[in-house]
Amino acid sequence: MKAIGPDVTVIRHMGIGHGGDDPTDCHNHGRALDFSGIDGSSSGMPFKRKIQEDWGNKPVISGTPLRLDPTKDSLAHDFFRTVFSFATLECECNGIGPANKWPPKEIGDKGGYVLHPDYIDHPPPAQQLRRDHQNHIHMQVGPTHQ
Repeated sequence: MKAIGPDVTVIRHMGIGHGGDDPTDCHNHGRALDFSGIDGSSSGMPFKRKIQEDWGNKPVISGTPLRLDPTKDSLAHDFFRTVFSFATLECECNGIGPANKWPPKEIGDKGGYVLHPDYIDHPPPAQQLRRDHQNHIHMQVGPTHQ
């Protein structure tokens, strides 16, 4: 996050090549990563933050699209938002290849290719992608299907 901290010692992920039976899945082609958490220290105190426990299992906050509450856990809030922002800038965000245009999506925008616990499926009402991403942030390079 910043040069002065926190100090990250472990980056957790759920894998790259685990797309299941679909041979066109971006994971099966090594073009997607599911980030699931970090370990490290901040101000000399060790920490472990996981998407599932520290974001996906939190209650929805009425009136806001993000259930990460900076007053309750500023480290999880700031770090997971930073990972989300990195993914929207460096990976596919709102389109594939040349269709990936500026500005990137924000948490609370519908659809997109950076999937997370507060993802808003498009089109509603199906919430399958949101449901399936309660324990990680999905980020990808290149098309979802070839």
